Amino acid sequence: MNAQSQTSESRQTLERLARSGLDLTERAVAASPGSTAQVLAAKVKSLSSYNAYNVRAIVIGLEGSLPIEVGGQFKAFNLAE
Repeated sequence: MNAQSQTSESRQTLERLARSGLDLTERAVAASPGSTAQVLAAKVKSLSSYNAYNVRAIVIGLEGSLPIEVGGQFKAFNLAE
């Protein structure tokens, strides 16, 4: 599957969710044009510089349990700003 068809599929999924009119309290869909983007839940440990944060990956367990930090600390960037 090439990047263009993956992007098209992701866009169709987002449009289908928008049209459904369901009362969704929480929903996440990650769309990426390439296969190298990594998506994970992380906890911000500190601010490194503008839009750059030191983070650690977390694993979310059962409802009501605390998230578990895994792996080492690494730098992540906020591309939304």
